Amino acid sequence: MTEIFSQHRQSGSEIRRLALLCHGLDLTSTNLNDGTSQFQAGESTREVLHEQISCNLLALSIALRVNFYQKKLMSIANCDVRQYAGMYWNDELVLAKTTVKDVCDKIIHADVFKKSVLPNEITMGAYATIQMQGSRGKRKWTLNLCVALFCEKVLSILEEAESIA
Repeated sequence: MTEIFSQHRQSGSEIRRLALLCHGLDLTSTNLNDGTSQFQAGESTREVLHEQISCNLLALSIALRVNFYQKKLMSIANCDVRQYAGMYWNDELVLAKTTVKDVCDKIIHADVFKKSVLPNEITMGAYATIQMQGSRGKRKWTLNLCVALFCEKVLSILEEAESIA
């Protein structure tokens, strides 16, 4: 018998592909719903966008977590991303230090995954966030994630790690 696989494999290229997909889907879901697009997204289109960003964001999180578990890409795991990911415990209402690993865990374990988009005239082009909620034991948490900026950070750290290697 020939062993052809020995462990999960999620390459830097796969992480990059997923980050680019999530980045584009996040910006598209905003642009199609903030009044700046000539196309008016209907319910079916919004459902597909929801499913695609959810699916690809989960895949990105799992790809990153597999690498962290295998002690790869550890420079990404502990990077502070509070600028793009506001996470707090609902009983404290204070932003907690949030790492890429924390964001991945929250994406995977979220019970609530929602995005609201205001008209561009109000936001002046500011990024919309996806809000996730869940619990760890009896403690409830909330994560407000700017997916596009989070993905840019992952891509940036990945580029840095590859240039050093």
